[in-house]
Amino acid sequence: MTRSPGYPSTGCSRLPHEVVGGDGPQSSVCRSETSGNLDVVSVQRGQGVIHRAGGGREIVPVDIPKNFFPGPGDELQNYVGSGWQNVDDEHPPGCGHPGYRVAYKTLKLLPSRDVQLCWPNLRIVFGTGALNRGGMRTPDGVDGRKPSHQIVPEYGMRLIEPGGRVRYVGCPDRRLTFAAWEENLGGLLYVEILYRLPDGADAAADSVRKAGRAAVAPLKTMLDLLFGPRLLGLPLLEEIGEIFDDWHWNRRLDSVSLSTELQLRPEILKAEDFVDRIRPPLEHNQANASEQRRFRLASQWYWLADAELDPVNRFIQLWLVIESLEMETTNIAPVKARLATLLGGDPGAGSFVGRLYGVRSAVVHGNSSEVTTEQVQQVELLARSLLKAHMNESPHTAELEQLRGWVRGSSP
Repeated sequence: MTRSPGYPSTGCSRLPHEVVGGDGPQSSVCRSETSGNLDVVSVQRGQGVIHRAGGGREIVPVDIPKNFFPGPGDELQNYVGSGWQNVDDEHPPGCGHPGYRVAYKTLKLLPSRDVQLCWPNLRIVFGTGALNRGGMRTPDGVDGRKPSHQIVPEYGMRLIEPGGRVRYVGCPDRRLTFAAWEENLGGLLYVEILYRLPDGADAAADSVRKAGRAAVAPLKTMLDLLFGPRLLGLPLLEEIGEIFDDWHWNRRLDSVSLSTELQLRPEILKAEDFVDRIRPPLEHNQANASEQRRFRLASQWYWLADAELDPVNRFIQLWLVIESLEMETTNIAPVKARLATLLGGDPGAGSFVGRLYGVRSAVVHGNSSEVTTEQVQQVELLARSLLKAHMNESPHTAELEQLRGWVRGSSP
């Protein structure tokens, strides 16, 4: 089995094991050699510990950024590990073209002979044999609310002291472990697609993955409709990386965002306050069948949007929250009226809602494929505010002021 040394994420020269991090606040992770099994790298108390797959440990110095483990606060910090696999002297990292790779096992659907179709930016293989795949795991993390985020949990208990004071006692877990893995899958009937992105494309992992998915989606649809579901039967891999002129594939490793619960300060919520706050909206919801139906549907879209990474899909799902709550037809007048009421009769509410509806229409009808971060924030805050209104709850003052600012900015 071929060994795949790790290399630095920039430049074209070979280096030994390197301490690396990701975008934003960085973790300290050593790229490790892998040979089918795991080399696990743990960061603890200023040292990196490489637990070799073949046995033994190696201690390496780690340059941990200041405040890597910040004191207790109100927000989680995210850390990302990165690296490369399948690189060699002829194919060093950072010297290929940005690429996307996806492969499926066919379900007992085999070619009479291997087929390879190539274009300057696309290669399709319908063949038999072996495929190599790999990635990076975070074994200490537990899946968070979003697919790309994990949290290292902290386990603790409630302590009631003499006199009735409630205190939290926890067992902090300071491990942030990133583990590269790689394996060869043999005896496969498979379809593999390699797509080369335009040079200069956004290099962020999510952007590369999104661009690759969008580019190969029409091809996958054609294959599925022409040959049936057995051709693209079982997903085997989805990777981003680099493609060279000889179609060599350098696999880029990007971990999920990893946070640790020890970053948060404990917050005590009085049991009486919990009951007093949840009871009125529950009773209001149960008292009206039509309202219950609308709120249930809107809530389903809300939670789909909460877990969505793609900003366009997230925008549409949040807009569907609004439609579920307020609209009987395509007429957006009820949304305008509801927002105007929330803002005390602000005349700019109609223009603001109309602008968001225009974004929705442009995306749905194929006239646009992008939304801005601010547009997602706007439709999200509007959706949350309308959900609260249907709970007989008022949005927070800061939320109303943010909406009012956007509304006034969109007025003619």
